[in-house]
Amino acid sequence: MIVGLTGGIGSGKSTVASLFAHLGVPIFEADAVSKQILDTDKELQGQLTELLGPGLVKDGRVNKAFMASVIFNDEELLQQVNGLIHPAVGHAFAKWYAS
Repeated sequence: MIVGLTGGIGSGKSTVASLFAHLGVPIFEADAVSKQILDTDKELQGQLTELLGPGLVKDGRVNKAFMASVIFNDEELLQQVNGLIHPAVGHAFAKWYAS
């Protein structure tokens, strides 16, 4: 069985996930995986830099403040960024689930 936790900021997702983890339930934290992928996947960084501009990567890591300032004012750009990041996270989930 796969259970997904969703909800707004401060809704208790992390608390519920911690309770499940304490019970021994394997937890896939998509937010944490997304951040890790952004900082380590050089191909994805290149694709995002082409889309968002040269200020995106600083010292080999994605400048998340820069990214937020660009995409959260442009719905179309946000969708394009999600179109790059979500498949990478989905692939990481598939590998995690298979193991």
